[in-house]
Amino acid sequence: MRQTAPDIAPAWKIQVELATRVDTVRLGSTTRPVGETLACLRTVVGETRAALREAELPAASAAPMVRLLPAAIELCALVEPVLDRWEPLLAAHERTRPAGTPPADHETAWGHASACRADLAALSEPLGRIVGRLSEITGADLGLHPPVVAG
Repeated sequence: MRQTAPDIAPAWKIQVELATRVDTVRLGSTTRPVGETLACLRTVVGETRAALREAELPAASAAPMVRLLPAAIELCALVEPVLDRWEPLLAAHERTRPAGTPPADHETAWGHASACRADLAALSEPLGRIVGRLSEITGADLGLHPPVVAG
């Protein structure tokens, strides 16, 4: 059965959020501020939940939703523990920033930055797989593919 736009709309919304907010290949990069990455991931989780709340089960076939739900649940289950761990610690560190110190410099001095980046980098592969699953639902790859792991 042919999928219609309403059938795939929630998957499309989530896929676009991942594509435009999160570079799954470079999540642990030292070139992007940790706070910015955490904020983007928090937005993706919020938009994922909103897309699911707004979704209506298609009358003709629930197949896209049946495929979307596990991907959306996995996305939230992967990202939320990382956010719950690191957002409060980074916020506490940010509150200690001396006047006149640029936020990026202060964040670089954060003692947990490397561990946080490692946790963010660990999300790259599973989020890349989720992007692939969303691509299968929507029929659009948006140029994002799961990262290749050497080995």
